Amino acid sequence: MGVSVTYFGKQKAVFANQDDGIFSAVPITFDENVLTLETYTEGSRKFVKAGSVVKYGNTVKGITAEEYEITDGPVNGRVVLEGYVYVEELTEGAAAVISMNTLPKIVPIPFGKIIFDKIFANGTEVYIKAHGTVWTNTVSPTSFTVSDGSTNMEIKSVERLTDEHSTVKLTFGVKASQSAADGVFQITAVNQSAVSGAAGKVIGGLPIEITVKDGEVC
Repeated sequence: MGVSVTYFGKQKAVFANQDDGIFSAVPITFDENVLTLETYTEGSRKFVKAGSVVKYGNTVKGITAEEYEITDGPVNGRVVLEGYVYVEELTEGAAAVISMNTLPKIVPIPFGKIIFDKIFANGTEVYIKAHGTVWTNTVSPTSFTVSDGSTNMEIKSVERLTDEHSTVKLTFGVKASQSAADGVFQITAVNQSAVSGAAGKVIGGLPIEITVKDGEVC
């Protein structure tokens, strides 16, 4: 069973095997005056992100398994030092810590692999999820190699989802001075700089096939 985080009606599993003994966490006080925390705000409320890195100066203290509300000041919680982590559920900062092996007893899932998956396509938009990593803030249309299959489609823009950095939205359009044609095109490659910790990893899920029908992707 994973560690479940409940917030605003949603659940997020960050670590697996908590009940199998391959999991170790230590208590900590989440105090912004002492620690460097990755946070977000919702209205007037402030939270430490689940799956984020916690630092004391330049020292990594661990990864959060849950999120914590710190609106009213410091709260007690825990950080994980050992376990199996779903990398796509981490923040970009935490994913970078894992890729640098700063916390060697935290093992990424899937191990040694990055798998790309088309999870939704409609109209002009295609959503691609990266398993085993997160997209970096440098991801752009040039991060992808596209074989257009004579459909005359190209990537016009890329948006990394704010609350889930493992997923990007690609917006497609027709090439300049061309007309869309029905058919199938492929994403055949992703630049390593577009995702965290890609060096040395086995890449799966490519090519990704996308169908064009009546000028729309599906």
